[in-house]
Amino acid sequence: MNAKKIEKFYDIQGLFQCPLCNKSMFFENNSIVCGNHHCFDVSKKGYINFIPQQKELKGYDKTFFENRHEIFNMGIYNHILYGINQILLEKQEAEYVIDAGCGEGYYAKNLKGMNKIIALDISKEAIKISANGNNNIYWLVADITNLPIRSNSIDCLLNIFTPANYSEFLRIMKGNGIIIKAIPGNSHLIELRQAVKQYIHKEAYSNQNVMDYFKKYFKIINHLHLSQTFPITAEQAIKLYQMTPLLFNVKKSILDTCSISHITIEAEILVGKRI
Repeated sequence: MNAKKIEKFYDIQGLFQCPLCNKSMFFENNSIVCGNHHCFDVSKKGYINFIPQQKELKGYDKTFFENRHEIFNMGIYNHILYGINQILLEKQEAEYVIDAGCGEGYYAKNLKGMNKIIALDISKEAIKISANGNNNIYWLVADITNLPIRSNSIDCLLNIFTPANYSEFLRIMKGNGIIIKAIPGNSHLIELRQAVKQYIHKEAYSNQNVMDYFKKYFKIINHLHLSQTFPITAEQAIKLYQMTPLLFNVKKSILDTCSISHITIEAEILVGKRI
């Protein structure tokens, strides 16, 4: 075990609470434990797994996240990342930032000017990919419905193209904390959806219900609409097909015959404070 991979968590150990009993936690050898002796190990790759008995998640396997990693490295989501970083520039006093539902870590690894970034996902496979390489991010396998984070401790919470649990988010956010939520725009991946429209439940997409639900919990203080269309190759199109839950139930033989030459990446970025 690399001692540095454990020692970096010492700086934020006061941030943790046990997801089983809510008690404070502290480090003991290669593990973090609570007063009731619930114990969670720091892995050799340098992340803490707070759900060690978790079953494999259908569809969210190693190949899924490797495809996502390759697609993000193409740069077609850079305009979304840039918009998020512009918002964070106004939050330079933030001490703790959480990326809740970080996937393979694209956004967390590219945030600018933040002090302590905690990134978590329910998928162990995602966090294994995220934790590769040298970085100062605190990686966790954790469930957004039961976060191992003490109440009123987080300055900024990111929830980018991923499910939310707003009650739990509000619990861990400071009173003056903000949430940055990215949801698909109505034209997001529209070329892909049109190419397989006969095989999916809904060709058209509306984000209105998602936006309305967000407004029940937060006052929107900023709202960005970001959209760009990019040329892609047939190989890149297949990787796109394979990295979206939209097509989990579509046979790969069908995807291989559906070629697209361009893709639209569109997001609504909502910045909220508690009501």
